[in-house]
Amino acid sequence: MRHLIACLTLTAAATAQLIPDGIYYRYNEGAGTTTANVASPNVGTPTATMTTQSFGVGKVGSGLSATGLGTSYTNSGWTTNLIGTSWTVEFWINPAYVGTTISYLVGDSVSGFRFFWGGVAGAGNIICRGTGFTDCTITGCVNTINTWSHVAFVYDHLAVPRTIVGYLNGSPVITSIQAVAGVAITGGPFYVGNYNATAVGLNGSMDEFRLWFSARTAAQIAANYLGEIYPENIFTATTTGGGAGDLTLSLTAINAAATEGYIFLSQTATGPLGAGPFLGLVPDALTWSGFGVPMAPGNPLHFPIGIPGIFPDQPFVVPPGTLVSLAGQTWDSVVLVLGSGQTYVGRSSVQRLPW
Repeated sequence: MRHLIACLTLTAAATAQLIPDGIYYRYNEGAGTTTANVASPNVGTPTATMTTQSFGVGKVGSGLSATGLGTSYTNSGWTTNLIGTSWTVEFWINPAYVGTTISYLVGDSVSGFRFFWGGVAGAGNIICRGTGFTDCTITGCVNTINTWSHVAFVYDHLAVPRTIVGYLNGSPVITSIQAVAGVAITGGPFYVGNYNATAVGLNGSMDEFRLWFSARTAAQIAANYLGEIYPENIFTATTTGGGAGDLTLSLTAINAAATEGYIFLSQTATGPLGAGPFLGLVPDALTWSGFGVPMAPGNPLHFPIGIPGIFPDQPFVVPPGTLVSLAGQTWDSVVLVLGSGQTYVGRSSVQRLPW
């Protein structure tokens, strides 16, 4: 029976959740005047300097706090270059005031690419604006003091016609058709919490700032906006779905201290992704069964790390037709990696598995 459960649990699969490839500030340092860019790869400096900003309570862990000063910004050290590419900008925002006074949140003054509330955006709204762009405005996202909202703007350079889609709390709420074929967005430096060194900056809190050089899909935005995305132990699990019964698992960017790992699963995939009480999972019999699986080379349920030619050194693949009995189920999965003496060293993001 345990062997049967083990075989079934190998099948967990979902859309990969990669970390941002441009800028990712988690603002989890909690003290000091710098924050790490944990995107991979990344642009700008590995550690960004915060000027007249501080750490406060974030949406997840600590976050960025500022009081609307003109000298307030996080300098990414990146010379903005978004010519000929899709992009996604997303972050949590918590206003300290509600009104029409302008508050710049992101951008650079050289290219004019910027995000702000107040001013022409109006009270309670955030606008994405840039030279050559048609404005995209998310309404009602900053109209309550001390209330967190997640906003995302996604520019799809390959769409016909090209679009900017605005998301509020994981759901698309506005689509702005872009009339021009390309937009010259070059300048710098690129700031977070302002758009230059003298404008009126953020008055409130921000957290989980992410810049991607791709147009994130609605499913991708919804899948990972609620929590952090881990810059290591990147777990990719994919299945065709629809009863095809196939599976591919991979684990990359593994913590250097890890010597072994587990994949844990739950057949009770409910609630927001990654928000369950056990590593983002809803515990059930399948979850707990993972603790009893003996470690064996290439066994994704409990595997040694560092052996060439087998999982996780290379992907684990189950061919189509093997797991058709799981059609219609939805599972959650996560990887836990341990070091010497089975000490905890890291985990992956949670994957939701639609069969």
